[in-house]
Amino acid sequence: MNYIVSLIVVLFFSLLTWSINGEVIGLWGFDEQTGQVAKDNSPLENDGKIAADVKRVPGKFGRAIEVGGPKKDVVIPMIDEYNEGQANMTFECWVYPLAVKPIRYNQLIITGRGEWGKDDPGAFQLGLTLDGVKPVARWFFRVGGWSTLKGGPEIKEKQWYHFAGTLKDGINATLYVNAEKVMELKLPQKLQENPHPIYVGSWGPGSTEIDAFHGYIDELRFSDEVLEPDELGFSGTLLDVYPERKLTTRWATLKKEQ
Repeated sequence: MNYIVSLIVVLFFSLLTWSINGEVIGLWGFDEQTGQVAKDNSPLENDGKIAADVKRVPGKFGRAIEVGGPKKDVVIPMIDEYNEGQANMTFECWVYPLAVKPIRYNQLIITGRGEWGKDDPGAFQLGLTLDGVKPVARWFFRVGGWSTLKGGPEIKEKQWYHFAGTLKDGINATLYVNAEKVMELKLPQKLQENPHPIYVGSWGPGSTEIDAFHGYIDELRFSDEVLEPDELGFSGTLLDVYPERKLTTRWATLKKEQ
């Protein structure tokens, strides 16, 4: 019996690792109780740095982080695998806004860009903006000018939403909210390589609180392929599918039950 259980676990781990290596190059669950490390649960182990003022809060699944500006963000180092897979990519996360109306232009949830005011053909942003007076999701690129996808349901305070942005062949972008397609757009040119870190909850260098997302962020995933709506994390916790940290717990539980 013990042999059969062990064999099942080994097969499960093998299939899981194959699945991760095939598409996921970043997975941050933000379940850490303390410290300034945002553990990357993907095999690449590209851990982020959590700013000192970030709070740990109840998440959509487990724990989450509360962000809101340059001293309340997470910085994830840029990695070669990101630029290698940039022609096809998916960024997604769960968000829980505490204040939905952008004070100036936008509230930035995920940002890959350089310094404010400089042309950056590899820049992208996922966040909130206004459609008239209605707060909505936004997927933005700085290539050949400003290219913006926005729309979907009105985003309200203190509710969980799943945001996802995809890019196919470096030029065809799609925005989703709660796994529902909001908008498609062909960019004027292909997105270029991005040497800058990824900022979670702020604009990055030069950021202020007025252009940052104010709320909770949970289960951020970056994939190097274009995911379909039914493959997005809206259907359940990503850490049940790609859980390096939770696998350890499950392994211990299985061994205890043998």
